[in-house]
Amino acid sequence: IYVGGLAFGGVLMFVLYAVYMQINFRKHATKEALAALCSDAEVQVVESPTGYGTLFLPKANDKRGDREGIDLQPVLFFPGEMVEHHAYAAAMKGLARRGHPVALVKTPLRVPTLGLSRAFALIRESGLPKSRWVLAGHSLGALAAAQFAEKHAWVRTVVFWAGYLNDTSIDWRRRKRLKVMMVQATEDMIVDSQKFKESLSRMPKSYDHYVIDGGNHSGFGYYEPKDGPPPYLDGNALISKKTQQRKAVELTCTFLRDVQDHDCLHAG
Repeated sequence: IYVGGLAFGGVLMFVLYAVYMQINFRKHATKEALAALCSDAEVQVVESPTGYGTLFLPKANDKRGDREGIDLQPVLFFPGEMVEHHAYAAAMKGLARRGHPVALVKTPLRVPTLGLSRAFALIRESGLPKSRWVLAGHSLGALAAAQFAEKHAWVRTVVFWAGYLNDTSIDWRRRKRLKVMMVQATEDMIVDSQKFKESLSRMPKSYDHYVIDGGNHSGFGYYEPKDGPPPYLDGNALISKKTQQRKAVELTCTFLRDVQDHDCLHAG
């Protein structure tokens, strides 16, 4: 009875916390993000057949810079906690313009770590080889990407935007084939710098880390409000969201092309 009471109490606390967050801290996509949901000459934007996310699909375009017809890696992206997934539409469209198919996950209750099964469904329905998919995410979405990669050993590439390996049960020091990239921002006041440093001891031996000067935590997406519950109050950005997202997309695409070049070289 005591154990059952504890379990019920834990579930009740989770439900109350979820309700509190849903009422007070839901973050909505702004007009800049919603404008990116329209297809154009370079990218087709569609909702997935299951309704589990939004797809950004590159159209054939010789001016995009694809090399020798090589298909670039598809990217599955988890949004941050309480953030409407469409808030990342502009950045995802930027990735697609550079040749990467993107699946932007619509997570249950806007909690990314509850969306792992939806992520797998999006990968399965794409028909693309699962080992080619890059798992990425922003903030708590980065944790969801890490948990997915931990659960599925075939994942070879992970990208964190304003996130880190903040699950102490995950240790990637022996995942020698896993490629990891982290993009941070100088004005980010939400990521715990001490915990971030501690997490590096559990990362693969080799990883890529970049910092966007002048960017903040919320600048990786177009959403409001930028702050979470105290003490999660973001810093003030010194650059525009457009500039920050352009830099994040450029850094990510360069990293992914380097990974693909390395894989192609060793495959040959």
